[in-house]
Amino acid sequence: GILTALEKHPNVDWLIVACDLPNINQITIKNLIDNQDDKQSFTAYKSNHGSLPEPLCAIYHAGSAHLIKKFVSNNVNCPRKILIRSKTKLIDQLEPNALDNINTPESLKESILSFSN
Repeated sequence: GILTALEKHPNVDWLIVACDLPNINQITIKNLIDNQDDKQSFTAYKSNHGSLPEPLCAIYHAGSAHLIKKFVSNNVNCPRKILIRSKTKLIDQLEPNALDNINTPESLKESILSFSN
């Protein structure tokens, strides 16, 4: 999906956000946009779990489709691995739980409890 978007509109930057981030907020998005570096292929948050790039809350800059195609042709399909191996500006998260993804009802309950505390 990301590659298709980049190919369809190659001259624009794409803000990619996963649909399973219920704690994401305007502050998180604005901070990412305000700190982007279009001299890099990607701008992403550092994960709170190991400082790896968060590829599903990131900006994929115009022209990065060719890089992704190269990785895919070499059987590297993981967005995180692509960002790790590319010129990616990493920024710190302002809100520690903003990018926690929720994939199960149990995770949603935990998230709601921690968010309300």
